[in-house]
Amino acid sequence: MVALPGVAQETPALDVIQTLDRIADFNFAIMSDHKGSAPANSPEMARMARWVDESGDRFVIGLGDHLCARFDNPFLDFIGGDRWWAQHFYPNIADGENEYYGAGQGDWGAGGQLLEDASVYGRPGVTVRDNKCEYYARIFAKGFVIHLIQLHYSDNPPDISIAFSEDTRRFLADTLTRGPATGFTN
Repeated sequence: MVALPGVAQETPALDVIQTLDRIADFNFAIMSDHKGSAPANSPEMARMARWVDESGDRFVIGLGDHLCARFDNPFLDFIGGDRWWAQHFYPNIADGENEYYGAGQGDWGAGGQLLEDASVYGRPGVTVRDNKCEYYARIFAKGFVIHLIQLHYSDNPPDISIAFSEDTRRFLADTLTRGPATGFTN
């Protein structure tokens, strides 16, 4: 049970979530580690997609491992065949994507192909780096601008100088330096 101002005490958590969805200026979802599953083959993914729809989420941020080389990956067909997901899903490239598109989890950056497959290229407000696996996006929702920086920081290889390279760190610092804290405009 959760207590919120203006909501009756002892309110079940689901009712609280639905109340928050109703009163929020906008909603978005965060997801990861589904290893290629899609609503067609996974009850959990079907439930998640339904929640995204019912909540009126404006976009979905992916935190990686959306694909896996060891399994089928109907998620690619899902995001390619669903117009809303093709326009509102912002994936992160992680080990699973490297494994799927490249020689293994340690094949740094190989998973960047997902950005093309997920139709990230050419979206308004999105700038994909030359390394093709990191990007900066300005997402517009109900008068707000959400600044999203997606970096590729893989578990493999374990060498930090490769996994979280100086180039990636510089991109992050440069993007933050010119970002909202310094008056970055829409």
